[in-house]
Amino acid sequence: MPAPANAAHAPVIRSGGWRLTGIVTAVVLASALVLIVGIGGSMGARSALRMTARASLVLFLSAFTASALHRLRPMSLSRWLMRNRRYLGVAFAGSHLVHALAIGASIRADADAFYASQQPSGYMLNGIGYAFILAMAATSFRASARMIGTTVWRWLHWVGGYYIWFAFAKSYVPRALHDGFYLPFAAALCLALALRLSAAIRTARPYFWNQWRCAK
Repeated sequence: MPAPANAAHAPVIRSGGWRLTGIVTAVVLASALVLIVGIGGSMGARSALRMTARASLVLFLSAFTASALHRLRPMSLSRWLMRNRRYLGVAFAGSHLVHALAIGASIRADADAFYASQQPSGYMLNGIGYAFILAMAATSFRASARMIGTTVWRWLHWVGGYYIWFAFAKSYVPRALHDGFYLPFAAALCLALALRLSAAIRTARPYFWNQWRCAK
């Protein structure tokens, strides 16, 4: 007898919530430790850096595009992303904290090589990015969100989301111009921005249409 149509989606639905946040963060942390300890030295630390950066990108884009995707094309995936957007966002923060640990491991393994690979402007850019990540994660709980108010919360997550998108784009898009390996990451970032802009235009169109009709 064939399984019910909804049976295939049950494991995905059950994997949401804070359990999803915990599992994803634990997997990223364990993977980073395996690379740092297993490979060892600067090579292991650099491998952990790359892995955590890419894991963070996937988690960030999942949360960043959830609402836009659902407005443009409602489906099972978009509904799941909408339900778990907060948990994916906090998992992204956890992943990027592991990324910070990998940065520390890289400095400890070979400080000269690490600093030589960084641009001076990157320190400020990344510092602001981490400030946004921590602030957005801290206000992903109902109590803290109520404390700062709806307007501040929306502005924080809107500005922070686009700033983090810009930081990722600044890292991956220039690399994609010289190395085809980075093309999928750059394409995913461009697609995410296109989804957000398309959803914003669709939402704003009825408002401006009504304003135009009233002005006639």
